[in-house]
Amino acid sequence: MRLGLAALLLLTGCSAFGFSDTPLGPQLGANNIGSEDAHLLPVGLLDELGEEAGGAIAVAQNSALQSETAGTPVLWNYDDLSGRVIPGPKYMVNTRLCRDLVHVAERDRHRISGRATLCLSRAGSWERIG
Repeated sequence: MRLGLAALLLLTGCSAFGFSDTPLGPQLGANNIGSEDAHLLPVGLLDELGEEAGGAIAVAQNSALQSETAGTPVLWNYDDLSGRVIPGPKYMVNTRLCRDLVHVAERDRHRISGRATLCLSRAGSWERIG
């Protein structure tokens, strides 16, 4: 079922940002541990959610990137926000390991979503593509 949600979100693109009336349900959380990787998040996500949430989202995204299982969401929360990062399968582009990530966040029963593609650099750090 989780993989079905991830597949649906990937198929719909999730490239536009905006709120809807569909609730996500209960969420568990991750701690807000700095936002040094916030630049790797989908473009516009922090504009909608606020810079302060960037650390919690970045921690969840890093965990999702390291996950061996595609489709298993990594949950986070910050103040009145909660969300999940859903990693897609790992794949190779030329010699680089890449991964698509779907971000879904909720505030006051309103949902926002976005998508990011990240690939490993030769130095071993993740870079956002596109």
